[in-house]
Amino acid sequence: MSTALMKYKDYVWPRNPRELSIVVENDVKDIEIPKNGSVYQDYGRKKRIVSGKGEFCGQECFEQYKELFNIFKSSSDGGYLVVPNLDPFLAIFKSLKLIGDPTPNLVSYSFVFWEDIKDIYGREKKVKTDFYIADGTKTLWDISLFYNIDVKNLLELNPFVKDPNDILSAKVRVRLY
Repeated sequence: MSTALMKYKDYVWPRNPRELSIVVENDVKDIEIPKNGSVYQDYGRKKRIVSGKGEFCGQECFEQYKELFNIFKSSSDGGYLVVPNLDPFLAIFKSLKLIGDPTPNLVSYSFVFWEDIKDIYGREKKVKTDFYIADGTKTLWDISLFYNIDVKNLLELNPFVKDPNDILSAKVRVRLY
């Protein structure tokens, strides 16, 4: 059993939560292409979701909960979450719930943290994928800008596109790399 304590920003749990769940998923879509079958498009890893339940015990139990609640109230900008045996990562304190009626010596709670997966400019991270499925609203210029790929390279990889200004028809598979 780990002796390291869970931390968020400056708050250190007096003892680790009783239950802890960490969910990590990939965002993969199966996209049907008319007369061409289907392709999987990998949009990258989704944010980690860390949730758990615990108790504060002893004479100072409600003070501990209040301290955690104050961290929750001030956490709109996120901070580093340290979970024992994992590397610290940026997270948003999504929810804190008081469970049941607190007693003078016991306060039960649950929490949820979401990993903050933004780039240095505050935008959602762009993921590397081999193909983009055009939805009829984008030009090659839009795709070029989003994926930071030169339009000339996209034209070479996609000889069926004659004009980068034309809106690509629905369900066109554009090779990115």
